[in-house]
Amino acid sequence: MHSAQWPSLSQAWASIDPQRLSRAVGSARPFSRLLPYGVACGVTIGTVLVWYECRALCADNVLPLLLELAVLVSMWYGGLGPGLCATGLGVLIIHHVFLPSYFTLSLAALRDGLLLALMAGAGVGSSVLLASLRQTRQCATDDLLELNQLLQERLHGMQTLLRLHELSYEPICIWDLERGIVEWNLGCEQLYGIPKAEALGQVIHGLLKTRFPLPFAEYQRILRRDGQWSGELWHTTRDGREVLVESRHRFLEVDGRRLVLASHHDITASRQAERALLQAHAELAQQVQAHVLVRPRKIA
Repeated sequence: MHSAQWPSLSQAWASIDPQRLSRAVGSARPFSRLLPYGVACGVTIGTVLVWYECRALCADNVLPLLLELAVLVSMWYGGLGPGLCATGLGVLIIHHVFLPSYFTLSLAALRDGLLLALMAGAGVGSSVLLASLRQTRQCATDDLLELNQLLQERLHGMQTLLRLHELSYEPICIWDLERGIVEWNLGCEQLYGIPKAEALGQVIHGLLKTRFPLPFAEYQRILRRDGQWSGELWHTTRDGREVLVESRHRFLEVDGRRLVLASHHDITASRQAERALLQAHAELAQQVQAHVLVRPRKIA
């Protein structure tokens, strides 16, 4: 006997006919559209049957209230159309089954007609009101979902930027003007020799013993006025070395917090090379000048 072999997932997927699938979905759509109206009719008729079975325990004026409840349930499930359908069906049931003919001009007939009109008006009014509330709630839900998605995208982008910032070899740090350093990346650790856990919460200018080329109050005024500042700073590393950095500062206000984003570029070696080159040029100029002065002149 040969054992039956089940088709693989790729074979089963390839055997699906897209046209048959679309026809099946299209044939199911009318049923899904009519389902709320069927629920509305079923709830209304079921409410009448329950009242009829329990009529010995309930007063006659309880039925309109029960039908109004059926209208609310239909409206909650299907929307405005099923709510109006339940209202019309309830009015027809009360008119043709429980009320006498309206061809008579009796006081009781007029009273029942007025009550029937009030019931129809209450059903239509509640259906319209609940439809507007449902639409408002749906709009609010859509707005919240859109806002949540936007926040998630921004959060993901910020997390990605922070991750890239932490892995960057360029020294980058962020400090809060009230809370001290809040971000300290790998480049800062390598340049200054200070671990991130030790740097967080510290006042950066005290931690690095910053020396500014201008008064500190002037630096703060420019930073807040222009939103940025750039210049050369002297910093002291953990082992006591002094480094010269080309620094760029950006002033930010985020959720009421005043932050400064700073990037540093170590130019200590390049400035030392420049000074050595200038000194070599000066020494060479002196040697040339001395050589010219001591060189004997030829006598004609």
